[in-house]
Amino acid sequence: MSWEKYRAFVACHRFHIAIAPALDTAFNRSRSLSRLHDHAAYGAAGLFMMARAGQLDALQLLVSLVVITLFVPCIANVLVIAKEHGWKTMVGVVAVVFPLAFAVGAVLNAALRFGGWPLW
Repeated sequence: MSWEKYRAFVACHRFHIAIAPALDTAFNRSRSLSRLHDHAAYGAAGLFMMARAGQLDALQLLVSLVVITLFVPCIANVLVIAKEHGWKTMVGVVAVVFPLAFAVGAVLNAALRFGGWPLW
């Protein structure tokens, strides 16, 4: 994809969450934050940065990571499902996966919060 096409793609697509895990090593600390800037350009929330800034506690971080893991990762996946299995299947997958991911997150949040299980 050319740079112009990439910039046009970023300008018209929005995502809520992006994951770019990197171990806290000297090598990774020396790298540029280009991936974080790319994700910010897409409008994605930076969970690591929010946790580091104290905006998320351990419970919120765990629940959000579980929901993200169960959630269909990106619009590209949804389009591939539609292309390979048809639009009806894609709608079915989205109709089941989205509510299921949030339901599991809600149950996990309630269980951990009201169950009194510490997360550290």
